[in-house]
Amino acid sequence: MTHATQVLARVGSDGSYDLVVELLRPAPAELIVAIGEDGGAPPQRLEQVLAELRRNHGRDCVAHDVGLRLNLFRRLPDPFVITARVRAALALLPTTREGGSQP
Repeated sequence: MTHATQVLARVGSDGSYDLVVELLRPAPAELIVAIGEDGGAPPQRLEQVLAELRRNHGRDCVAHDVGLRLNLFRRLPDPFVITARVRAALALLPTTREGGSQP
């Protein structure tokens, strides 16, 4: 049986940051994926960004049983923009898997 991917939350702006980050359940096999236009950035550049995000935030995704999808618009944003959006998305998660939240 296949389960439809549920978007739990969206963070970012397609107008100002050229990036929307979505929290997904179930998580994709790669945990963090990208769709959309990268503005002609070399393919290895996007793969480097995704690999770094997986290294830095993959544990958070696994702990909460979620994945992240980066929706790119027109170009690949600067790394600090991507990191800020990913952190903002992950900050929306409860602090425990059982659903408890931070006071």
